[in-house]
Amino acid sequence: MQNTILQAWFSLSVGFAIGISVLPGSVVEPGDLFWAGFALTIGLLIGPVLLFFKSSELFVHPVAIMILGLVYFVTLDLMQGQQIIHVGSSDPVAIALLLVYLFATGIYLAVIFGHNRFVSSAKLFEPKVDLDRLFFTVGIISFCLAIVSRAIPANFDLMLMYSSLFESRFQAAWSRGALGGWDAFANHLAYFGYLLPPILAAYYRLSGRANWKWFILLAMTAFLIPFYFQGGGRRIVGALVLGFVGVWILAAKDRRKSAIRTGIIVLPLLLLLMNFMLIVRSVGLGGVETWMVDDVLSKGYVRIDDNFRRIVQTVEFFPALFEHVGFEYVAYVLARPIPRVFWPDKPVNFGFDLGAAVGMEGVGLTTSIVGEAYMAFSYLGVLGFGLVYGSLGMYLFSKFFVKGRIDLIIIYALGLSALFLGIRSGVEIILYSYPIIAFILTMRFAGKFRAMRVKT
Repeated sequence: MQNTILQAWFSLSVGFAIGISVLPGSVVEPGDLFWAGFALTIGLLIGPVLLFFKSSELFVHPVAIMILGLVYFVTLDLMQGQQIIHVGSSDPVAIALLLVYLFATGIYLAVIFGHNRFVSSAKLFEPKVDLDRLFFTVGIISFCLAIVSRAIPANFDLMLMYSSLFESRFQAAWSRGALGGWDAFANHLAYFGYLLPPILAAYYRLSGRANWKWFILLAMTAFLIPFYFQGGGRRIVGALVLGFVGVWILAAKDRRKSAIRTGIIVLPLLLLLMNFMLIVRSVGLGGVETWMVDDVLSKGYVRIDDNFRRIVQTVEFFPALFEHVGFEYVAYVLARPIPRVFWPDKPVNFGFDLGAAVGMEGVGLTTSIVGEAYMAFSYLGVLGFGLVYGSLGMYLFSKFFVKGRIDLIIIYALGLSALFLGIRSGVEIILYSYPIIAFILTMRFAGKFRAMRVKT
């Protein structure tokens, strides 16, 4: 694997060098960055392609998934010509490209130097009953807890819950402010719903057929999805889909064929759905009009957070106008799981508000983990965070990618989803580790419950 990673890093270096060489002297129009973005993107993509052809295990390696995350969240917009970046000189753009290169390099270095340090030894569950029965029990528990997260804010008013599905994300009964209180506990129960899609895929792969229990799991999953869709968080719907697709591919006999077939069907539909969600979250399903749908269908590009543009702005601000925030950023990310009711003075941001700095008060702007790492610790921080992400990926692969253990494959798929979405922000990798914790707790509870029933 190390030789493959070295080849991937060399390809990345060539792509970065070409991207820097084709940068124009000044950037005025979005399309000015197409060739630079194209070169760097190809350099990034060669790594996952090499892993894809290397073996059926390596192409689903966390490293490949994280590199794809860099392409999706950072460089894809450059190729689409949708970035509006007005800079007198291309120097900040060159630095932003360098930061992406450094982060990807950190990921590869973690694999090269940590390849022999991680040994598989995961023993989280020792189920005493059949896994298909256990998964069914876990599915029911997860569904009940997830729906309660929406029922509590609506005072268990079914009509209010139904009508809220057609409202914008800020008008639904379960909408909450930026700083949560006790309501955060009920809101966090929604993470149990993330378990339904991977369990649905695992149950089918395990039993090899769609029986009545599988259709009940399918019905529960279909019932929950509109509640997540209404919230407008595209990454949430993405996590649900990735959870299902991940287990579906990982548990297949031929992973490559399954990945190709699934990707051809799911990827275009998912990207179209995410574009459509930008409308729904603003006006609600009840406010969607025909011309809005036509507008989405006519778009020839995928709308993503303008992370590269924000990285460039961060480069312009740091360190010329602001000092790097350092461990304030780390404190904010690590403190995220602690309820604010127990820590009222918990940090409210990274130590820097990019929205306010660019004149957009009250708007949260993302820069991806690349921009956040630079904001915190400059160039070495970007390389270091790449090493951390790469090490997390290696740990996940070595501990949970166990053949014949579909229960661990679910954790692995959820971990891949967290690492992919973690490229968007360091906070995301914390938030999307919650479903993993939820799965472990639910599996242990359900396992003990069913074991007690077997004994009686």
